[in-house]
Amino acid sequence: MIRPVSFLVALGTVGTLAACGDDNPGETRVIVIDQQPELVDPARTAPDAGDAVLIDALAQGLVRLDARGQVVPGLAERWHVSDDGRSYIFRLGAANWSDGQPVVARDVAQALERLIDAPRHPLRDALGNVDDVVAMTDRVIEIRLLRPQAGLLSILAQPEVGIISREGGSGPFLLGENEDEGETAGFHLSRLVTDRVRETSSEEIVHLTGLDAQAAIAAYLDSRADLVLGGRYDTLPFAQNANLPGGALQFDPVRGLFGLVPMRERGPLADREFRRALSQAIDRAALINDLGVPGLTPRATILQDGLVGDTRIAGPAWLETPVTERQATIAARLRAHLDLPDGQQSALARVSVFLPTGPGSDILFNRLAADWGRIGVEASRVETAAQADYRLIDAVAPSMGLDWFVNRFRCARARICDEAVELLFEQADTTDAPAQRQRILVDASAAMDRAELFIPLTAPIRWSLASPLVTGFATNSLGHHPLTGLKRTLAESAP
Repeated sequence: MIRPVSFLVALGTVGTLAACGDDNPGETRVIVIDQQPELVDPARTAPDAGDAVLIDALAQGLVRLDARGQVVPGLAERWHVSDDGRSYIFRLGAANWSDGQPVVARDVAQALERLIDAPRHPLRDALGNVDDVVAMTDRVIEIRLLRPQAGLLSILAQPEVGIISREGGSGPFLLGENEDEGETAGFHLSRLVTDRVRETSSEEIVHLTGLDAQAAIAAYLDSRADLVLGGRYDTLPFAQNANLPGGALQFDPVRGLFGLVPMRERGPLADREFRRALSQAIDRAALINDLGVPGLTPRATILQDGLVGDTRIAGPAWLETPVTERQATIAARLRAHLDLPDGQQSALARVSVFLPTGPGSDILFNRLAADWGRIGVEASRVETAAQADYRLIDAVAPSMGLDWFVNRFRCARARICDEAVELLFEQADTTDAPAQRQRILVDASAAMDRAELFIPLTAPIRWSLASPLVTGFATNSLGHHPLTGLKRTLAESAP
């Protein structure tokens, strides 16, 4: 049994944002829109945005993600996947824990097993296909799967799967020396970067802190930050209304889920036709226009295009019907379905929604209230998810696999589900043919769409502010931004 790691002891070093200078091109000042980051234990606590950035910097996994979102070596210097896709063998490179002790396969395997077995791990479903983790030698680890799994390397590269032992993490960064604390106190991270061609070494330093969106944007405008990470739809209007220099606001073309999930099994939401009316009444094109994000498109399906196997997901035919025509038809259909008189002036039903605070949520709620009002449904906004009929899901997929999209609407996790769909998952779990499994999951997703288990709206929104000095920054489909190589070119940062 592995003892819990004393994370706060490992964190003993903090610095101040104001202490950074621009005289060293290797120094980068990074703010995450969040509370002050902590090195939390992912097996016990789901890391938020700031925590994930810190874990990625101090506790790399077997593999990592580079600035473009591509899988690159982490603790493992190379790996091999068996022909049947059930075995992944990793060879560890030379590395040390933060206390200087060498990293050996046994410790890494134990840490991985601890994460996989954690009942509340945020990627528990994605890791549920792992059958065993074996330390074959001091330098070799094998991960055995129950069945082939698309996108496993991308999942293993997530910060939530960072390897933390009793001795802490293995980098790529170390915590630097303690500096004075202040209002913007954060973490002073450093690492030694070796140029093998020039045979020179230089120190790369990152000052990481967490602030709310308005304070982070102000720091960027005042040149007290080179990079702001962690922007979402709810804080986007703060950035859009700021006098930002051209090219500073960057959007990640992420894949994932952005929409409403029902939270009550009783009342109006128990009626599939009522849930269908709510979904079809929403003017998604108007919402996207209100949000003002380039390239964002309406979506009314759980799956989206561009996933494994170039799966093409066709939207429902009703999405092409003009919204005013659609809303009028829905209003009449809903009134007839509820057997209500045509002359009734009061609301046909009332629906409550829980959204995060922020101007982006105000935009979203105003759109829901207006569109649902046109079909006779009154919307209200509540302060907690426990009070809500619907709550928002705003999550980026950790890989391009289909499982992640559909698993959260299965009966084991969802308040409202379709037990008939579970039969399709049973079929998927008994096949070893990836193409056949993919077809079954596409069918399961379509059945979930017909059951109205989720109201998809569009893709998630992830934004950053990047200074021209941050030449190693790139947008990517995973919305992941490592702190390594931020002041180097992308070519120089490549392994």
